[in-house]
Formats: sequence, structure tokens, C-alpha cells
Amino acid sequence: MEGLEQVQADKKSLLLVVTPYFLGLPLLTVLHARGEIGSFPAILLATLLMNLSFTAWHEAAHGTLWRSARLNALVGILASLLSLYPGWFARRREHLAHHRYEGDPERDPVWARVQTGFWGFLPRLALLLLRRHDPIPPDFLPITRAQRRIDRITVAGALMAMAAMAESGLTESALFVWVLPRAAVFVLHAVWICWLPHAVANPPGFQVYRVRDDGVLGRFFLLGQDLHGIHHRWPEVPWHRYGAMTGAFRREAP
Repeated sequence: MEGLEQVQADKKSLLLVVTPYFLGLPLLTVLHARGEIGSFPAILLATLLMNLSFTAWHEAAHGTLWRSARLNALVGILASLLSLYPGWFARRREHLAHHRYEGDPERDPVWARVQTGFWGFLPRLALLLLRRHDPIPPDFLPITRAQRRIDRITVAGALMAMAAMAESGLTESALFVWVLPRAAVFVLHAVWICWLPHAVANPPGFQVYRVRDDGVLGRFFLLGQDLHGIHHRWPEVPWHRYGAMTGAFRREAP
């Protein structure tokens, strides 16, 4: 069939990450709004589902979900919208710049964020985000006018969706299924996927290829990101293949 090779998919990622993430949060919202599930279990389940958001938009950013760039972009846009962290094209550019300039104090957007200890990381991250700190060279993967428009539409869409839920009397569902899980997952991902893989004991400095062992539970919850150094070595390898690459990674280690 014409174009078939362009839509071949990473079925494991689509089945284990994208599908439960895309379907689970709306379903959980309906169940909570109907009173069929309480607020405490709702926030726990929603946090588990929201945790899939990073892997969904991240795999799309690296083009590993489909061979089709358009389908990857579609998943990435929807994933960022559902996570209340919209603006996928800007997020993709920032992340790919992090890979292109990894550890460069002048051009890697992550470098400045991790130049602090554990307790100073989140305040520093918040300050840099508020200041819109952007060291990425302007000529690196410039965002087109259409992409910028889509990012703005998704930002407005996320805000309007939460406002519509509140206006419809679903404030608690918005809070327990969307807002609080988003806040919890933001902190989790910032610390475990940004700070821990790259921070050094005595800043300034930057670790690119750090690999940790967070145990079975940690690897399950982080979907392999304790092996973040393997991802930096081979960005084209999907998350569920990191473990299989540990042998090759160790052989290449200096």
C-alpha cells in the first residue's frame, strides 16, 4: 500500500504509553465527575497516567513513534495539550537543542538549570522559566509561523478546557484529575529526568552520560529514564530499548 512504510509504528510505545495516557485521563474525569471514584484514588491514578506524558511527547520529539513526521507531531501536540504543558514545538526545539549542545554552558538550555544543589534546583528552575532563559542559537531548528500558531492554540485550549470544567461545576475533577497530578509530575520529572541525570556534586559542571539504578519500581515509574545516559548516547533508541543497550553502553564507556 502506498505510503505504508511512512506510518509503521512503535507499537509498544503506542500500546503501553500513548493509548492509556490519551484515554485514561478523560475516562477518569468522567468517573470522578459521576462520583464513581473518590478524589484520593482519582489523584493517584491521574498522577500515574500523567506520568506517561513525558514519554509520549518525548518519543514524538525524537520521531520514534512513527516514521511519519506528521504523525509524530500530532501525538506530541496532543500529549502536551493533555498534560497541561502545551507548546510542543517549542518543547521539542528546546529538548533537541539539549541533545545537540549537551553540556555546553553557552547553548544547552539545561546546563543553567542544574548548576545548583538539590534544594536549590526547583527555585532556580522556576526563576529561569519566569525569565524565559533561552540560550539556544536562533538558527537551531527555528519555529515556523504555523508551528508557533499551533503552540499558542494549544496553550489557549488547555486554559479554556480547565475554565470550561470549572464553569460546568467540575472544579474538583479539574483539580484532582488534572491540576494537582500535573503539578506533582512536573516536580517528579524535573528532579528525576533533568536534575539527577545531569547535576554534579560541586557546580559548575554537567554530567551527560550518567546511568543510575533506581530499582524495578523506579524504572517502571520513570519508564527507563534512570538510564538517561543511554538515551543521550543513542537518542534514536526508544525508551523500552534502553535496558537492552546497557551492555553496549558499558563497552563504550571510557
